[in-house]
Amino acid sequence: MKNFILFALFAILVSCQKEDDKVVFDLIGENSVNIAEVAYSAYVPMNTTLAYKAKPSEEWVKILDKKTLGFVVEAERNFSSIERKAEVELSAEGAEPIIYTINQKGSPAFFDIKYDLTEMKVGAEAGTAKILIETNVAVVVESDQEWCFVGEVDYEAINLQLEENKGLRRISNLTIKPEGFEVQEFSVIQAGGALIIKNGNFVNDFEHWTKSGDDLFTLSSWLPEGFSEGQNLTNPGEWWAYPNPLEARLSQQLSGMPAGEYEFSVYRAGGSGKPGELYFFVLEEDGTEKLYRIDDWDDKYHKITRKVEITGPNVTVGLLDKRPAGAEVWYALYNLKLE
Repeated sequence: MKNFILFALFAILVSCQKEDDKVVFDLIGENSVNIAEVAYSAYVPMNTTLAYKAKPSEEWVKILDKKTLGFVVEAERNFSSIERKAEVELSAEGAEPIIYTINQKGSPAFFDIKYDLTEMKVGAEAGTAKILIETNVAVVVESDQEWCFVGEVDYEAINLQLEENKGLRRISNLTIKPEGFEVQEFSVIQAGGALIIKNGNFVNDFEHWTKSGDDLFTLSSWLPEGFSEGQNLTNPGEWWAYPNPLEARLSQQLSGMPAGEYEFSVYRAGGSGKPGELYFFVLEEDGTEKLYRIDDWDDKYHKITRKVEITGPNVTVGLLDKRPAGAEVWYALYNLKLE
């Protein structure tokens, strides 16, 4: 009887020792979690007797404060509209690995061109340009011109590579296709390598220009303060009052003009007693004429600019001087440009 009791006690002692030596390596709770698109942090409890490693499969997941009782998992905000998944591999020597899965929702989709721009003006030289955007969706961009090459498109910018322009001003129309949004159009306007208006300073008399109507356009060698070369386009008979209405044109033909908005500029000084009307005009090939008045009177030279619409490709541009009977007008123009 005594021997039986001793044997039973020994059996219980061995059983307790085996229970203490048992390998435990398990998660407490689910092996996965579904989270929103916002930043996330949570404690994941474990039941283990082993030292272990925790390795996430994605950079947007971090493992912190790893202990025997569990670990802290953190996930960065998901700015993309696409759902994503990361796996955390838990491994320990002598135990089967455990995979803890994190499923994160995508953010609501958005797309916007910053500052509500629909066009961009760039210089004639070769270089790069960026169209700034804000988005979390895939964006495809197509250019209709080889000189405007679309490079990398990311969530912040559309990157462009531009070739040098040695000719007239030109336009590349971009088609922007953000996934899940309406297609948008964007224009890249590159300045020309040369002035469109030839002899805008009249240094070679009226070369490249054609006169028509009354004889109002003449050249003067007078230069205002600040100008040291060239001639001035003026009109005869300062302050003379002509008894009859007068109209004169000074024109120049342009070809190969891309359609779009241009900027006309001129330096002008002049005054009037009884004013006439002075215009920059654009005469389209179909006979449509647009007039841009440049009657900003001032005795001192000052720069005048006007936005000019051209349909193209072949147009006639120039100056139109219209005067009622008895008008007393004088002016001087210098440095006409169309860009």
